Order: sequence, then C-alpha cells, then structure tokens
Amino acid sequence: MLLSDWMCTICGCVNFARRTSCFQGMAERIIGMRTSLRENIEKLGSPLSWEHITNQIGMFFYSGMTPEQVDCLTKEFHIYFVVAGHAYCYDRT
Repeated sequence: MLLSDWMCTICGCVNFARRTSCFQGMAERIIGMRTSLRENIEKLGSPLSWEHITNQIGMFFYSGMTPEQVDCLTKEFHIYFVVAGHAYCYDRT
C-alpha cells in the first residue's frame, strides 16, 4: 500500500499533499493553543514558570499539577486531567 492510499483522519482525503497540509495545520493550531494557554495563565499573575507548556510538543502535555490540584479543577470547574496531571490538547475544527 502506498502512503498516498491512506486516508486522512482529519478531512477524509486520500491525497498525500493535502493530508500533509491537514496535519501541519493541526500542529500549528496545537502550538497556538499552547502559547495562548501559557500567556493567559501568566496574565492571571501566576508566580510559577509555565514554560513547560510551550516547550513540550505533541497532543499531550504535562501540567505539573499535583493530584490534589487536578481534583480541585475537576470538582470546582469541570476541567478534566488525568490524575498524573497530563492533559490532552484537543484540536477540533
């Protein structure tokens, strides 16, 4: 099977160039989301370093939060992380 025969999971196309473009676009949106998240946390006056959010790559990131902090976010704000403090950077267009 050729790479060009694989279907894109984002748009359903089978064209290799278009599929590559879809993934590049998704990666750029995730980078933008990470940057925006970090900037907004810093604007709120957090004294902590949040560089790890923008230094990491991929669809998951380690937040650095304790299980107790994750539990608080879930109970009070309905923000869901796994207990280990990892979050999924979900990209949906």
